[in-house]
Amino acid sequence: MLLDLLGAPDRRLGIVLVAGTKGKGSTAALVASLLAASGVRAGLYTKPHLQSYRERIRVDGEIISTAALNDGIDRLHQPVRAMRRFIPAAGQPTTFELTTALALAHFAATRCTVAVVEVGLGGRFDATNATDPHVSVITPISHDHTRELGTALRQIASEKAGVLRPGRIALIARQDTAVDAVLSKAARSVAAELREIPPLSAMVAKRYGLYRARRALSRKRDRTWPATAPLARSLRGRAGHPSGRARRRAQRRLG
Repeated sequence: MLLDLLGAPDRRLGIVLVAGTKGKGSTAALVASLLAASGVRAGLYTKPHLQSYRERIRVDGEIISTAALNDGIDRLHQPVRAMRRFIPAAGQPTTFELTTALALAHFAATRCTVAVVEVGLGGRFDATNATDPHVSVITPISHDHTRELGTALRQIASEKAGVLRPGRIALIARQDTAVDAVLSKAARSVAAELREIPPLSAMVAKRYGLYRARRALSRKRDRTWPATAPLARSLRGRAGHPSGRARRRAQRRLG
């Protein structure tokens, strides 16, 4: 409803909708970068931001300007009032719903050809699923937001499968057996074209220099670790060798 009141900006865009648990944001950013490198003007809508809320909305890698963000907010006032008048029971739109509408309107206004959109939570009932994606992407699924999505992987997968569309392509990462069964069944039920994307092989990684980059990153991590050990121990709240999770968290905090 809100998108329609804004002039249906999503219908002027090719939508790539990215759901999943692990790597949604990085996958969306990579897809947008590939499109831009290929000469396709691409918008990118992700969450969360690191320093500025504007980071959530990008066009060809450039974050939305403060002026454009303020203009987008101003343009939302009238549609929101109209929506509340037409559907009083709908209540006030959430911040995420408003930002999603603003982002899509910005992409259409700046003449993007494609919008790469990261799902907020789940998939089926997420605000981003109001779009009609030309391509749906589902990254590896594991337990997340269990209070909202359920505690079983099958339940979570079923919610995220809501981004699939009839007759459209769905790119799926390699999944747990139970998750794969749910996604396959959901794809058959809507006649979506399911394509599994296997993990990058060592041969391909070596061919494109990614293997060397990974080794260099590993050496950097080993050099960084001694300095992060005290911080990692404090994160655990006790002395002793920190867990892998604490170690990674400490390294992220030190940049």
